[in-house]
Amino acid sequence: LEVETLYRSLGNDPQETLHHLLLRGLGKPVNSEPFGMLAHALPLKLLLKYRDDGLRVEALLLGQAGFLDEVFSEEHPLRLQQEYRWLAGLHGLRPVPVAAWKLGRLRPPNFPTVRLAQWAAVLSASGHGGYDQLLVHDDHRPIGALLEVEPSGYWRDHYRPGHASLTKAKPMGQDMARNLVINAIVPYLFAMGRIRGHQPWEDRALALLEQLPAERNAIIREWGALGVAATSAGQGQALIELRNRYCMERKCLSCAIGIHLHKG
Repeated sequence: LEVETLYRSLGNDPQETLHHLLLRGLGKPVNSEPFGMLAHALPLKLLLKYRDDGLRVEALLLGQAGFLDEVFSEEHPLRLQQEYRWLAGLHGLRPVPVAAWKLGRLRPPNFPTVRLAQWAAVLSASGHGGYDQLLVHDDHRPIGALLEVEPSGYWRDHYRPGHASLTKAKPMGQDMARNLVINAIVPYLFAMGRIRGHQPWEDRALALLEQLPAERNAIIREWGALGVAATSAGQGQALIELRNRYCMERKCLSCAIGIHLHKG
């Protein structure tokens, strides 16, 4: 229902819907909202105009996120800043307020600046099909290979533009790639399958969920502490939905597990 609502709000545009879901997924768990704001401020159609120029894709993502509004001395962020200012003037762009982003509790590899640099690499490698290649596989492994790319060389010793760090490769990790499949690609395939009456997309979504392990998050850990283990992403998502729709709404007597516990 949430994906269908998003789809309708975006003028029934499937590509932009997936764009929003993927960017929000990049921000989990603390920056989903500003990543969603970025998706509104930077439509996929505009990004794909420059997909053959990695520098401009990176400049658009970081600039629209508000991370290029500093005084830089290094060549790469200066070039990004110059490109962004030109593109912003050309397309009438207004960035997301940089204050919207939360960095305080994040480990540096999870900084939104790193995620944006990684996403620039994903888009630059996607070719003219945009996100299409993320949707055609019944196996999660080739999807992971498309997502687990490394950003441009500048990011090997930076977590933020203009702030040098120890040298370390920064490809998107397997956990993040899997979370994007679970929280963006699967819901999109299932919802669009229902909207368009295309059962194979729904089947593909469910198959991907059964292949992947459950997410590692607080909700799944809470269920585990109660003796309910999720052996796949499908079971994990079911437990998350159960908690959100029944436990948090105190609908225990509408839930088979709740009824069993009350009888016990």
